[in-house]
Amino acid sequence: MRFNLTSARVAGIRRQFLVQGAVLLGALAWMSCAPTEPSNPPPVPEVVNTSLFLKIQSVTGEPVPQAQLRLDTGKSAQSNTPGPRFKPDAHGQVLLEDLPPGKHLLQVEAPGFVSTFMALALGERVQAGSGLQLMPLGEPVATFDTSQGARFERGGIQVTVHPGGPLMDAEGLSIEGQVEAFFVPVDLENGGLQGAPGMQQGLIQPDAPPVSLESLGMFALVFKQKGPGIARPRSRVGEVSSFARRIEIGGGLPRSIRANSLKEPELSCRVSALAETPRPVPLWRPDWRSGFWVPLGETCFFMEDRWQCSLGSSPPPLIQVALPFWWRSTLAAQDNPLQAPEPAWVETGCVAVRLVQKNGQPVAGRMVMAQGVDYVSISRALTNGEGLALLEVMRGREFRVEASAKSTSLVVSEAGTCQEEGAPPTAVTLWVATQRCTPGTARDCAYSGPSDRVGQGICRPAKRYCDTEGAGWSDSCVGEVLPQPERCENALDDNCDGSIDEGCPRCQEGERRSCYQGPDNSQDVGQCQAGAQQCLAGGVWSACEGEVLPEVEDCSWPDDENCDGVACQCWPGITERCYSGPPGTAGVGVCLAGTRTCDNSGTWGACTEVRPQAESCGNALDDDCDGQVDEECSRCEPGTARPCYSGPAGTAGVGECRAGAQTCNAAGTSWGTCSEEVLPRTEDCTNPLDDNCDGRINEKPPCAWAATSSMISPRIGHVAALLDNGMVLIAGGAYTGRLQTAEKYDPSTRSWSSAGLMTSARDDHTATLLSNGKVLVTGGYSGSSYLRTADLYDPTTNTWSSVSPMTEPRKTHTATRLSNGKVLASGGNGNGYTSSTETYDPVANSWSPLRFMSSARGDHTATLLRDGRVLVTGGYDGNSRLKTAELYDPGTDSWSSAGSMTSARSDHTATLLSDGKVLITGGYYGSQTLDTAELYDPGTDSWSSAGSMTSARSDHTATLLSDGKVLITGGATSLAAELYDPVASTWSSAGTMLAIHDGHTATLMDNGQVLISGAGGAYWATTEVYSP
Repeated sequence: MRFNLTSARVAGIRRQFLVQGAVLLGALAWMSCAPTEPSNPPPVPEVVNTSLFLKIQSVTGEPVPQAQLRLDTGKSAQSNTPGPRFKPDAHGQVLLEDLPPGKHLLQVEAPGFVSTFMALALGERVQAGSGLQLMPLGEPVATFDTSQGARFERGGIQVTVHPGGPLMDAEGLSIEGQVEAFFVPVDLENGGLQGAPGMQQGLIQPDAPPVSLESLGMFALVFKQKGPGIARPRSRVGEVSSFARRIEIGGGLPRSIRANSLKEPELSCRVSALAETPRPVPLWRPDWRSGFWVPLGETCFFMEDRWQCSLGSSPPPLIQVALPFWWRSTLAAQDNPLQAPEPAWVETGCVAVRLVQKNGQPVAGRMVMAQGVDYVSISRALTNGEGLALLEVMRGREFRVEASAKSTSLVVSEAGTCQEEGAPPTAVTLWVATQRCTPGTARDCAYSGPSDRVGQGICRPAKRYCDTEGAGWSDSCVGEVLPQPERCENALDDNCDGSIDEGCPRCQEGERRSCYQGPDNSQDVGQCQAGAQQCLAGGVWSACEGEVLPEVEDCSWPDDENCDGVACQCWPGITERCYSGPPGTAGVGVCLAGTRTCDNSGTWGACTEVRPQAESCGNALDDDCDGQVDEECSRCEPGTARPCYSGPAGTAGVGECRAGAQTCNAAGTSWGTCSEEVLPRTEDCTNPLDDNCDGRINEKPPCAWAATSSMISPRIGHVAALLDNGMVLIAGGAYTGRLQTAEKYDPSTRSWSSAGLMTSARDDHTATLLSNGKVLVTGGYSGSSYLRTADLYDPTTNTWSSVSPMTEPRKTHTATRLSNGKVLASGGNGNGYTSSTETYDPVANSWSPLRFMSSARGDHTATLLRDGRVLVTGGYDGNSRLKTAELYDPGTDSWSSAGSMTSARSDHTATLLSDGKVLITGGYYGSQTLDTAELYDPGTDSWSSAGSMTSARSDHTATLLSDGKVLITGGATSLAAELYDPVASTWSSAGTMLAIHDGHTATLMDNGQVLISGAGGAYWATTEVYSP
């Protein structure tokens, strides 16, 4: 993250509020209400120097003690001199003291986390405190071979790494073979920007003022070598590593942009026009030297409700798809998003936030944040000595100002900047609790070592620190240093007895010698150099002064920090023209010059050039770039044959495309026609083949619905579960009788394979993926009896085993994995329809009865809500369909009413939406099949209509897609599928399926596609795939 408050801005706000304070208070109407101050507030320690107290933690709240911080002042940044480095304590805390007032740039790195930065300005004698969040890389989303590429998706963003040459890891190393991909998208819809690196401001040109940015997407993409492969060292100056591939990345537009386009006629017109004309949007990377985002040089496009990027080079680890605030203005250039209108701040406003304690004193050095509600951006600043902070926001749109758990929402109506351009700032005051202590100040704890040693030599007591908000002292004591054995080389009193280096060899007072404590062979390499020691009175050596030791290589600076003899080749982010072929061949025949881009490690990426190749006879090209086409290729040996292919380059051997053969004629003067070659043709969505030979099978367009291989066994009434390895498990169901078999689908090969046999044949059962990756199957009907047995499938061994049975038999029941990892089984039909419930504990392998529901029911739904409760709706009690709903609370083992649906129904669907509401669709009511849909809102405990589907359906499926829409399939006599859009509250067509389905399954796979399997009027084994 980045804090934006320069000295000039501090001066400006002070002039406006101190010199013209009376005018502003009247004109801007300060929004404040002073609360009652408690009696006798504790005193606040006097500020004696400028400092910054930081707490480094992950976005989930855990401290990150392994982080490394580097602080550069404005002076050191301008001189390209790296600033000092710091490490936090075991609790992730670090106090930076005696800082010069003014601008600072803080860079933070930690193993397993996304690197981050923040730029800030500190006023004189201000003691500031702030938390800093890091995004963890987490587990790899894909492991693949670089020659084959990969596809993966997370957080609604899809990534395709096309087959090709090597990739670059985060350290700038060229890697090949088996690699791991780590992909961390920022959740822009749910507060993710609060933990995102930097602040939303960019530099279009080095000498231009920064501009505020609205984000369409932000993510970290890191590749690491895994297992057998090739990890090439960083190239020396003058060397070029080969790199030839494309990486495609795409995602949905944030809801605030889509929602605003519905409310604002001008924006709606511009957004809807994108369906016909894609609009360019820049790609940005963080610039560690300036603390701003800068254009990457690659251009993306967005149209309708999606954005899409195609990168021709190895991307930096952190990327943002964003537009300057002015893009929402009618003055903005539609074809050049980086061209500023006049004035550039037409869509920018400024808010002046004053932070005041309940005792009336201003709060200095406290973090203030303004986050968009109707737009996607965030700005932050530290308050100055008067408790004031300036924040740039988007004009005319709602945002929320927050500081110290206090917040308010407002809109700035007039355009202007915080640099005194346009309208003056809109003012707001936030009253916060009185500080109990000064952030970063410390108190000594009791010393556990000898009492006569504390304070001598290196011995120090542990300390408690005041937290970043000044709200109180930490519970734990950290930093205690106890006596250690005396070391002769460091000129310190290690054993804390008041003597330095006693018992060590003596030297002659005044004598000098060089000293260096770095690794062998690193002295005088790069920045590393020896220091000097002087013999002090008493014959002991002083500390080594002036030595420079190796540090982590940072190629945002032109130095060899790690002293390995390899300097950075280039400045990260710059691009230049390149060609390494023989002189005079560029632009001749197939040969073309390319470009190369400097990556974050300071190493040139691969050149996207085409160099001379061996002449290939028969392709009518000048392959060796000598100005002649197929020279010396005119004669051949009569009767000999050779392979031939006339399709587009790169398609032979891909998909269905195959090379043919041609035979030399009897005279040996020419080759015959190319026979039996298979060329690309239009993709046929009804077969599971790559007809157009582009490396993709039944891609969209043209195939929204596409065939894939059929299941091994036809089945209906079966269950499906997405496994952690990306495969889809299908188990049980019925064909000529109840089935005991199971099988699994591999999306990477589009093929089915056996998944063994359950211990019992069954249909109308359940399948639940457990926290350990295994699948629990419960109950059902065997064809002769209702079952209480349960089976467990282990994907790692592809085997089934029995587990403890339920307390009673059930079919047409539900099984829901709770937040604590246990599984709730509810209702169903066994010895009649039942209202009983029970939970399965995978750790103890045991079932425990729970409280009864208010109604017996089967063919109902059960949905896990965000707060951990379970919503049960509708169903059949043996006599009639139900419209009642109820909620189960695992924390209290209690059921409560959730009201009634607008229509009684069974055999319906229930889907948890992205906003936490639950969508109910279709089902049976008596002998009638329903087309109605409705929504349950847990926040208000209320039901409302969600309109009607285009077809009445029961025994259908509803699948939440990656973009938040819901896909409805089957359960009707037509082939039509449809989509529900929760943002627009509308229904629309999702195309035509290849077969009619009911009693089938629909599974969202990791690649974003939906697998439809089995069922239908003839118990089909047919499967098909939907591509959103």
